[in-house]
Amino acid sequence: MKKPIFKITLLILWGGILSTVDASDKIRYFQSPTVKLEQDKVVFYLVDFQEDLGVDTLFQLQSKEALPTAYYRHIQSNVCFDGKCRMLVVTLYWNITGRYLGFELPKGEFLSKTDHEPFVNEEYERLHALLADSLSPLGTIAYEALVPKASSDSQKVDAISSPTAPDVLEYIIKGAAYTTYKLWHFVYGITQSEIQQKTVSVLSPSLLLQILDSPDLGDRIWALNHATPYFTENPLLTSKVLSLIHQDAYNLSETAIRVLPLTDETVQTGLTEVFLKSNYAIQKLIINKLRRMQSLTPSTVYALASSLSLLSGELVNNVLALFQKNQVEDVEIGKLVAKLLEHKNGFIADKAYQFLVKQKHKSGDTEQQLKVYLAKIQSQK
Repeated sequence: MKKPIFKITLLILWGGILSTVDASDKIRYFQSPTVKLEQDKVVFYLVDFQEDLGVDTLFQLQSKEALPTAYYRHIQSNVCFDGKCRMLVVTLYWNITGRYLGFELPKGEFLSKTDHEPFVNEEYERLHALLADSLSPLGTIAYEALVPKASSDSQKVDAISSPTAPDVLEYIIKGAAYTTYKLWHFVYGITQSEIQQKTVSVLSPSLLLQILDSPDLGDRIWALNHATPYFTENPLLTSKVLSLIHQDAYNLSETAIRVLPLTDETVQTGLTEVFLKSNYAIQKLIINKLRRMQSLTPSTVYALASSLSLLSGELVNNVLALFQKNQVEDVEIGKLVAKLLEHKNGFIADKAYQFLVKQKHKSGDTEQQLKVYLAKIQSQK
């Protein structure tokens, strides 16, 4: 079986989403890959994909370090319901996280629509975009829904020549509904799971760090969701994950915070530093993470206490509850909390009072501030 010339493809990929007919007259469309590792060899696996192709070959491109750089499959499948339409011959590519990477047609091959009319460039580009959409409704649509039901039992239904149901037109190439549908399911079916399993089997901190540098958000979230076993092996991984917490990327930040280890003081220090620079949504996530840790370091407690005057009422309440959970009894921390007794927000002032009256160790100044606050509240009744 002839192997695609992937080194040429890689040169195209670094420029982002690109496409076209190259010097070998092959039609190819690709997205940016995950890792910039040079391909050294190709290995293959026989896999039962539990589809109409049965047992088939999954090819893995590897670097000199035997790390996967991409995967591909040669697809030869009938795209008609009644077996009378043109064969689909295409090579599909995935990156190492299972993300759709692109497709390539053999020299002289083309995709076709109704009456075998070839795709035009715009349709190839749209197909490429449709295949890149992992959340497409095609994942939940039955193939029978691609075309209207036949008017009689004797009428044959063909997904290429028959009219397409209006509610799926947005997700397919007109005149090639079943081609689009079948390719999408090849991309996101068992092949994707097999690819992810094979990459997971060779994961390491260094490979995770490379995936976390991917320009694709899905790649980075995938890497984060597989990072937990590797934090103790490489401190750089912790630093990298902390750097991904950013107020403009909530989903990425939420995943990064969730997977960080609970017992590492470096994580606690890093989260505190991020907390001081973040918006409300990220700060709330960080406080919830700190609540799950067994104890707080003195530097974390001091940093949080110093930031109280800048926080919203809910976050003040959350921080003080965190202090109570950790039985914070430091006199200097009490002084910082006492400053809130004069806060213009009555809710915040009251939360500070409730926290301080429960403290066993308070400075004379704090005791006096509490008396002044109590007198003020009583005079307002």
